[in-house]
Amino acid sequence: MTDLRGVPGAAGRSASVVGLGVADAEGLPDQHRQTVASTWSLSIEYANRLSPAGVAGGLLEVASVLDPNGIPAEVFGSKAVLEMLADQTTHIVDAADAREGLACLHRLGLITWDPGSAPRAVRVHALVQRAARDSLSQGRLSVLARVAADALCEAWPEVERDTALGQVLRANTEAAMTASGDGLWEPDGHAVLFRGGRSLRVWVGGRGRGLLPAAARHGDSPTWPRPPRHPHHTQ
Repeated sequence: MTDLRGVPGAAGRSASVVGLGVADAEGLPDQHRQTVASTWSLSIEYANRLSPAGVAGGLLEVASVLDPNGIPAEVFGSKAVLEMLADQTTHIVDAADAREGLACLHRLGLITWDPGSAPRAVRVHALVQRAARDSLSQGRLSVLARVAADALCEAWPEVERDTALGQVLRANTEAAMTASGDGLWEPDGHAVLFRGGRSLRVWVGGRGRGLLPAAARHGDSPTWPRPPRHPHHTQ
């Protein structure tokens, strides 16, 4: 276990701040939200220095492009995420390191990690996500979204029997797609978009029909509806 003695005051305070609901935090005055964001930014920097060094920050970056309401823990122990962390830290990172990184983030109040709450074992405050993303370029966000998409593909069962898991994976697919801009569509649609489309088609046989996007209900494409193109793209 990581020794948290000597945690900076700002990092120590983040655990109490994270108790705010998303709606409550969004309703804070601008100057208070800036203070909260600054507090979390310091906590993120500190978490990334804890053993295993460099792991917690990478895990939080991945979480920042996924659904704040719940991410399967398997995503963070996936081959895609572990390889990304190994590239960043220049040493081998295994599933045990990833679990310790999640534990560090949990102890600092940057995420909530409850293994008993599968498939929403990892939750992260929307303002923590914003703090994690603030220093990242769109290019880096696109890379992270692709890593997250690869990890979602790994976590997605070949035969989908768990309705709750399917809903969580689809929500995370949509979050990654939003964070990536066009990153999951270019040069070709990422496999997770097709997997999410197939999951939606399975769900359409049940009570989810009314929520299935029209573009997924009609036509031959199994992919998620593509978001509007950015203004710099030509039509």
